[in-house]
Amino acid sequence: MWHWLRKFEGFLFIPPFAIYYALRGIPFSLRCERCHRWIFDQMYIRTGICEKCWWQMPSTDDAYIKAHSLIPPRLNPAHEHFYRRIIKKVGDGKVLDVGCGHGFLLSRLRSQRRSLYGMDVTNGAVRVARDRIEEGNFHLANARKIPFESDTFDYLICSDVLEHIEGDEAVRECYRVLKPGGAALITVPNGKGPWGKYFVGHIRLFSFESIVALLKEAGFEIVSGQKFGLHVPLVTVSLGVLSQALDKNLPFSPELNIDVPEFLATTFMIVCRKPSVQ
Repeated sequence: MWHWLRKFEGFLFIPPFAIYYALRGIPFSLRCERCHRWIFDQMYIRTGICEKCWWQMPSTDDAYIKAHSLIPPRLNPAHEHFYRRIIKKVGDGKVLDVGCGHGFLLSRLRSQRRSLYGMDVTNGAVRVARDRIEEGNFHLANARKIPFESDTFDYLICSDVLEHIEGDEAVRECYRVLKPGGAALITVPNGKGPWGKYFVGHIRLFSFESIVALLKEAGFEIVSGQKFGLHVPLVTVSLGVLSQALDKNLPFSPELNIDVPEFLATTFMIVCRKPSVQ
Protein backbone atom coordinates (compact mmCIF):
# COMPACT_ATOMS: atom_id res chain seq x y z
CA MET A 1 0.00 0.00 0.00
CA TRP A 2 2.73 2.48 0.99
CA HIS A 3 4.59 1.79 -2.25
CA TRP A 4 1.66 2.89 -4.39
CA LEU A 5 0.86 5.78 -2.05
CA ARG A 6 4.39 7.15 -2.49
CA LYS A 7 4.05 6.85 -6.28
CA PHE A 8 0.67 8.60 -6.21
CA GLU A 9 1.94 11.43 -4.03
CA GLY A 10 4.94 11.79 -6.33
CA PHE A 11 2.71 12.13 -9.41
CA LEU A 12 0.48 14.60 -7.61
CA PHE A 13 3.10 16.88 -6.11
CA ILE A 14 5.85 16.97 -8.71
CA PRO A 15 3.91 19.46 -10.92
CA PRO A 16 3.62 22.11 -8.13
CA PHE A 17 7.32 21.70 -7.34
CA ALA A 18 8.23 21.98 -11.02
CA ILE A 19 6.20 25.19 -11.33
CA TYR A 20 7.75 26.58 -8.14
CA TYR A 21 11.29 25.83 -9.33
CA ALA A 22 10.56 27.25 -12.78
CA LEU A 23 9.22 30.51 -11.32
CA ARG A 24 12.22 30.83 -9.00
CA GLY A 25 14.68 29.97 -11.78
CA ILE A 26 15.90 26.88 -9.90
CA PRO A 27 17.29 24.12 -12.17
CA PHE A 28 15.46 20.77 -12.04
CA SER A 29 14.85 17.72 -14.19
CA LEU A 30 11.93 15.31 -14.38
CA ARG A 31 14.09 12.58 -15.92
CA CYS A 32 17.18 10.94 -14.50
CA GLU A 33 20.33 12.10 -16.25
CA ARG A 34 21.89 8.63 -15.75
CA CYS A 35 19.22 6.05 -16.59
CA HIS A 36 16.68 8.42 -18.23
CA ARG A 37 13.81 7.09 -16.11
CA TRP A 38 11.09 9.47 -15.00
CA ILE A 39 11.65 10.78 -11.47
CA PHE A 40 8.65 10.22 -9.18
CA ASP A 41 9.91 11.82 -5.97
CA GLN A 42 9.86 15.59 -5.57
CA MET A 43 13.01 15.44 -3.44
CA TYR A 44 15.08 14.20 -6.38
CA ILE A 45 13.97 16.46 -9.22
CA ARG A 46 16.43 19.12 -8.02
CA THR A 47 19.30 16.65 -8.43
CA GLY A 48 18.24 15.21 -11.79
CA ILE A 49 19.04 11.73 -10.46
CA CYS A 50 16.39 9.14 -9.60
CA GLU A 51 16.29 7.37 -6.24
CA LYS A 52 17.67 4.09 -7.61
CA CYS A 53 20.69 5.71 -9.28
CA TRP A 54 21.22 7.85 -6.19
CA TRP A 55 21.93 4.78 -4.07
CA GLN A 56 24.17 3.26 -6.73
CA MET A 57 26.44 6.29 -7.01
CA PRO A 58 30.02 5.68 -5.76
CA SER A 59 31.02 7.76 -2.75
CA THR A 60 34.01 9.18 -4.62
CA ASP A 61 31.84 10.53 -7.42
CA ASP A 62 31.79 14.34 -7.48
CA ALA A 63 28.23 14.09 -8.78
CA TYR A 64 27.29 12.55 -5.43
CA ILE A 65 28.45 15.66 -3.57
CA LYS A 66 26.82 18.00 -6.07
CA ALA A 67 23.51 16.12 -5.91
CA HIS A 68 23.41 16.24 -2.10
CA SER A 69 24.13 19.97 -2.08
CA LEU A 70 21.12 20.60 -4.32
CA ILE A 71 18.51 19.05 -2.02
CA PRO A 72 16.57 21.89 -0.35
CA PRO A 73 16.90 21.83 3.47
CA ARG A 74 13.13 21.80 3.84
CA LEU A 75 13.02 18.45 2.03
CA ASN A 76 15.93 16.86 3.87
CA PRO A 77 14.68 13.66 5.61
CA ALA A 78 16.66 14.59 8.75
CA HIS A 79 14.77 17.86 9.09
CA GLU A 80 14.85 20.37 11.90
CA HIS A 81 12.02 18.86 13.93
CA PHE A 82 13.80 15.53 13.91
CA TYR A 83 17.09 17.17 14.91
CA ARG A 84 15.47 18.86 17.87
CA ARG A 85 14.36 15.55 19.34
CA ILE A 86 17.93 14.29 19.27
CA ILE A 87 19.66 17.52 20.33
CA LYS A 88 17.58 17.75 23.52
CA LYS A 89 19.03 14.42 24.65
CA VAL A 90 22.72 15.14 23.98
CA GLY A 91 24.78 16.48 26.88
CA ASP A 92 28.37 17.65 27.17
CA GLY A 93 31.57 15.73 26.47
CA LYS A 94 32.76 13.73 23.49
CA VAL A 95 30.01 13.10 20.92
CA LEU A 96 30.26 10.66 18.00
CA ASP A 97 27.81 10.69 15.08
CA VAL A 98 27.97 7.30 13.34
CA GLY A 99 26.87 7.86 9.75
CA CYS A 100 27.17 11.63 10.09
CA GLY A 101 26.47 12.35 6.42
CA HIS A 102 27.20 15.99 5.66
CA GLY A 103 27.28 17.02 9.32
CA PHE A 104 23.80 18.60 9.40
CA LEU A 105 23.08 17.24 12.88
CA LEU A 106 26.54 17.78 14.36
CA SER A 107 26.53 21.39 13.17
CA ARG A 108 23.64 22.01 15.56
CA LEU A 109 25.55 20.52 18.49
CA ARG A 110 28.41 23.03 18.45
CA SER A 111 29.38 23.98 21.99
CA GLN A 112 32.56 24.75 23.91
CA ARG A 113 31.59 21.91 26.22
CA ARG A 114 31.42 19.33 23.43
CA SER A 115 34.02 17.67 21.21
CA LEU A 116 32.39 16.62 17.96
CA TYR A 117 33.36 13.51 16.04
CA GLY A 118 31.76 12.12 12.91
CA MET A 119 32.26 9.17 10.60
CA ASP A 120 30.66 8.06 7.38
CA VAL A 121 31.22 5.38 4.77
CA THR A 122 31.01 7.84 1.88
CA ASN A 123 34.01 9.97 1.02
CA GLY A 124 31.91 12.80 -0.41
CA ALA A 125 29.88 13.15 2.78
CA VAL A 126 32.99 13.31 4.95
CA ARG A 127 34.49 16.01 2.71
CA VAL A 128 31.37 18.15 3.03
CA ALA A 129 31.15 17.60 6.81
CA ARG A 130 34.77 18.69 7.29
CA ASP A 131 34.10 21.91 5.39
CA ARG A 132 30.90 22.51 7.37
CA ILE A 133 32.41 21.97 10.84
CA GLU A 134 36.07 22.95 10.85
CA GLU A 135 36.47 22.21 14.55
CA GLY A 136 35.06 18.69 14.15
CA ASN A 137 36.96 15.43 13.78
CA PHE A 138 35.79 13.38 10.81
CA HIS A 139 36.77 9.93 9.58
CA LEU A 140 36.00 7.83 6.52
CA ALA A 141 34.98 4.52 8.08
CA ASN A 142 32.42 1.74 8.16
CA ALA A 143 30.14 1.40 11.18
CA ARG A 144 31.08 -2.27 11.40
CA LYS A 145 34.58 -1.19 12.45
CA ILE A 146 34.53 2.16 14.25
CA PRO A 147 38.08 3.61 14.28
CA PHE A 148 38.22 4.60 17.96
CA GLU A 149 39.36 2.99 21.19
CA SER A 150 36.86 1.36 23.52
CA ASP A 151 35.22 3.52 26.21
CA THR A 152 35.88 6.81 24.36
CA PHE A 153 32.59 8.72 23.97
CA ASP A 154 30.06 10.22 26.35
CA TYR A 155 27.32 10.30 23.72
CA LEU A 156 26.82 8.43 20.47
CA ILE A 157 24.27 9.13 17.73
CA CYS A 158 23.37 6.56 15.09
CA SER A 159 20.47 8.03 13.14
CA ASP A 160 18.89 6.23 10.17
CA VAL A 161 21.99 4.08 9.62
CA LEU A 162 21.32 0.54 10.85
CA GLU A 163 18.66 -0.12 8.21
CA HIS A 164 21.41 0.18 5.58
CA ILE A 165 23.74 -2.38 7.21
CA GLU A 166 23.58 -6.17 7.34
CA GLY A 167 24.55 -7.98 10.53
CA ASP A 168 24.87 -6.83 14.13
CA GLU A 169 28.52 -5.68 14.16
CA ALA A 170 27.61 -1.98 13.95
CA VAL A 171 25.52 -2.10 17.13
CA ARG A 172 28.26 -3.96 19.00
CA GLU A 173 30.79 -1.36 17.84
CA CYS A 174 28.57 1.48 19.06
CA TYR A 175 28.45 -0.21 22.45
CA ARG A 176 32.21 -0.77 22.52
CA VAL A 177 33.25 2.85 21.92
CA LEU A 178 30.86 4.34 24.51
CA LYS A 179 32.19 5.07 27.97
CA PRO A 180 30.54 3.15 30.82
CA GLY A 181 27.47 5.21 31.67
CA GLY A 182 27.51 6.81 28.22
CA ALA A 183 24.28 7.22 26.24
CA ALA A 184 23.44 6.23 22.67
CA LEU A 185 20.61 7.72 20.60
CA ILE A 186 19.48 5.27 17.92
CA THR A 187 16.86 5.99 15.26
CA VAL A 188 15.55 3.69 12.52
CA PRO A 189 12.54 3.96 10.22
CA ASN A 190 9.52 1.83 10.97
CA GLY A 191 10.02 -1.20 8.71
CA LYS A 192 6.31 -1.31 7.96
CA GLY A 193 5.90 2.44 7.56
CA PRO A 194 6.02 4.65 4.44
CA TRP A 195 9.77 5.35 4.71
CA GLY A 196 10.75 1.80 5.68
CA LYS A 197 9.84 -1.14 3.49
CA TYR A 198 9.72 0.59 0.11
CA PHE A 199 12.78 2.82 0.35
CA VAL A 200 15.42 1.68 -2.13
CA GLY A 201 18.42 2.05 0.19
CA HIS A 202 16.99 -0.02 3.06
CA ILE A 203 18.24 -3.61 3.31
CA ARG A 204 17.07 -4.32 6.86
CA LEU A 205 13.64 -3.62 8.31
CA PHE A 206 12.92 -3.09 12.00
CA SER A 207 9.89 -3.24 14.21
CA PHE A 208 10.05 -1.42 17.55
CA GLU A 209 10.41 -4.75 19.31
CA SER A 210 13.22 -5.97 17.05
CA ILE A 211 15.40 -2.84 17.36
CA VAL A 212 15.00 -2.87 21.16
CA ALA A 213 15.93 -6.58 21.25
CA LEU A 214 19.03 -5.94 19.10
CA LEU A 215 20.24 -3.19 21.42
CA LYS A 216 19.65 -5.26 24.54
CA GLU A 217 21.53 -8.19 23.02
CA ALA A 218 24.54 -5.91 22.45
CA GLY A 219 24.51 -5.04 26.17
CA PHE A 220 22.64 -1.73 26.20
CA GLU A 221 20.19 -0.73 28.90
CA ILE A 222 17.07 0.86 27.40
CA VAL A 223 16.30 4.29 28.87
CA SER A 224 13.35 5.30 26.69
CA GLY A 225 11.72 4.64 23.34
CA GLN A 226 9.52 6.76 21.11
CA LYS A 227 7.43 6.06 18.03
CA PHE A 228 6.72 9.21 16.06
CA GLY A 229 6.45 10.85 12.65
CA LEU A 230 2.82 10.31 11.66
CA HIS A 231 2.45 10.44 7.87
CA VAL A 232 -1.01 11.57 6.80
CA PRO A 233 -1.41 10.85 3.06
CA LEU A 234 -1.47 14.05 0.99
CA VAL A 235 -1.62 16.29 4.09
CA THR A 236 1.98 15.66 5.15
CA VAL A 237 3.41 16.24 1.68
CA SER A 238 1.20 19.31 1.24
CA LEU A 239 2.76 20.81 4.37
CA GLY A 240 6.18 20.04 2.94
CA VAL A 241 5.31 21.86 -0.29
CA LEU A 242 4.06 24.88 1.68
CA SER A 243 7.15 24.81 3.90
CA GLN A 244 9.35 24.90 0.80
CA ALA A 245 7.39 27.73 -0.80
CA LEU A 246 7.49 29.85 2.38
CA ASP A 247 11.11 28.88 3.10
CA LYS A 248 10.08 28.19 6.68
CA ASN A 249 9.81 25.06 8.83
CA LEU A 250 6.13 24.79 9.71
CA PRO A 251 5.13 23.19 13.05
CA PHE A 252 4.21 19.83 11.48
CA SER A 253 6.19 19.70 8.27
CA PRO A 254 7.50 17.86 6.40
CA GLU A 255 6.54 14.97 8.70
CA LEU A 256 4.03 15.19 11.52
CA ASN A 257 6.32 15.12 14.54
CA ILE A 258 4.09 13.61 17.25
CA ASP A 259 4.19 10.38 19.23
CA VAL A 260 1.85 7.79 17.72
CA PRO A 261 1.02 4.06 17.90
CA GLU A 262 3.53 1.83 16.11
CA PHE A 263 1.33 1.02 13.11
CA LEU A 264 1.14 4.76 12.31
CA ALA A 265 4.77 5.69 13.08
CA THR A 266 7.44 6.44 10.49
CA THR A 267 10.40 6.49 12.92
CA PHE A 268 11.56 4.80 16.13
CA MET A 269 13.97 6.55 18.52
CA ILE A 270 15.65 4.58 21.30
CA VAL A 271 17.74 6.17 24.03
CA CYS A 272 19.98 3.55 25.63
CA ARG A 273 22.94 3.46 27.98
CA LYS A 274 26.10 1.44 28.46
CA PRO A 275 25.99 0.13 32.06
CA SER A 276 28.33 1.97 34.42
CA VAL A 277 29.55 -1.32 35.95
CA GLN A 278 30.75 -3.88 33.39
